[in-house]
Amino acid sequence: MDPGTVESFTFWAIALAMTGVALAFVLPRLFSRSAPSDAASSATATIEAYRAQAADLDRDLAAGALAESEYRQAKQEWWVALDGAGGADAPPALIRIDAADCAHLGVSL
Repeated sequence: MDPGTVESFTFWAIALAMTGVALAFVLPRLFSRSAPSDAASSATATIEAYRAQAADLDRDLAAGALAESEYRQAKQEWWVALDGAGGADAPPALIRIDAADCAHLGVSL
């Protein structure tokens, strides 16, 4: 065999082996039918936690455990936490949120 042919064969054999290894990592992920991503389930859990907090605030206000001013402050802090923007975009006059508002908010996230 010619030395150039051996070097060419070695190059192509290594290239083929590296391609096979790369495909072994990529193809199973492409063709797997797995559950929704962790990010989606994490976002759903976060939305549910915020809904529960809003419901707790509403119950405390209805039960008289919170004064109206405390409720407004807590709801403002709730929006700040939900928005994640440090409160700059939190609606200042919003006092009550119903389930439909939370659903719309969840869709926007």
